[in-house]
Amino acid sequence: MKRVILTSNLGGSEKIDGLYVPARLEEGNGQLDLIKTFWKEEAKVLFITASPDDAERNSSTIRCFKDAFPMSGLSVSEILMCDRENMALVDDLSGIDVIILTGGHVPTQNAFFKELGLREKIRDFDGLVIAWSAGSMNCADTVYAGPEIPGEAVDPDFKRWITGLGLTKINIFPHFSDLRYDMLDGMRLIEDITFSDSMGHEIIAINNGSYIVCEEDGETVYGEAYRILDGKIEQICEDGKSVKWTMKEKVFPVITEDDFFKKMMVLFPEKREDYEKHVEKYGERLSTVIMDFIFAPEIVELIGKDPSSDLLKEVFAYFENVAENADSSLREVFVTTIMEVLGNDEETLRRAGTLMGPKTRELQSEADRGLGRKRDTGKETGHE
Repeated sequence: MKRVILTSNLGGSEKIDGLYVPARLEEGNGQLDLIKTFWKEEAKVLFITASPDDAERNSSTIRCFKDAFPMSGLSVSEILMCDRENMALVDDLSGIDVIILTGGHVPTQNAFFKELGLREKIRDFDGLVIAWSAGSMNCADTVYAGPEIPGEAVDPDFKRWITGLGLTKINIFPHFSDLRYDMLDGMRLIEDITFSDSMGHEIIAINNGSYIVCEEDGETVYGEAYRILDGKIEQICEDGKSVKWTMKEKVFPVITEDDFFKKMMVLFPEKREDYEKHVEKYGERLSTVIMDFIFAPEIVELIGKDPSSDLLKEVFAYFENVAENADSSLREVFVTTIMEVLGNDEETLRRAGTLMGPKTRELQSEADRGLGRKRDTGKETGHE
């Protein structure tokens, strides 16, 4: 039976005078003790890296863990590293007892996993899978690859939701206490970025020393952990305790004007300054003016440049959510601004129509009716 242990920090090394040296594995909340209960004697261990082209880093990892395992009371017969030079190691996992997915940059590791065809190859593996940090995140069926390095939060082409290994439905946010008050690209990592990304998506944030065990009968959270969902956060477990966890179904709550503008500034971070200047000038947020003169022109310009861009796809996916779940105030403003503006030009509307979902198209038709505009439905929506 396959077991998966998702950790924030596995341990195994510590940095002294600029060099990584072996250390015992993380012991917080019984993490090492639990690993021991699943560990085979003389285990054959395969590491799969997050840095396939960084030979020095991968060699350092192997060097440290060769000593870290016996220091931690775990016996091994062989330790292997799957990197760019050793991709064939995953072709036959039948002789492997433990697979360890390392930490690093989530999208880089995810791309390497896809090159390996790992999602399919690990499906029938019946040993122990241990992951830390990025490795834990990439275990999800659909991975939350939140921005983590400068430039990613404002990059319209950066993909925050990508296909993972399918070992769990849980989306992990590791190192939570270390990152709680970090800033990235001028935004608060948690409140401005992660909260916005959590609309309709449950994210479990864990600290170093906390972890999640996935087995056939369910998933258990050990140690301090938080659920982030729909822009809100709540603690679900504390150090020294554990809870059985069932992921909430994706839900889409009522969207307010506050929610909408927070999301727009995540999608269009370069417009944050214009938004703040407007509020400062008028002493309040005039929603119709902001939509008409700040965000609508930006969307129209993008449609003219590249209607197939990933950013526009994300924008219109959010618009479909808005069309279905906006409160009455936001719905009215949305229809009389953005939907009306998109209908002002036939070519713009034709291109936008290829991106609209059914609920968004209904609101665009409503905007047309409000203005007394009549047009052919096929042309209006971009569908022949």
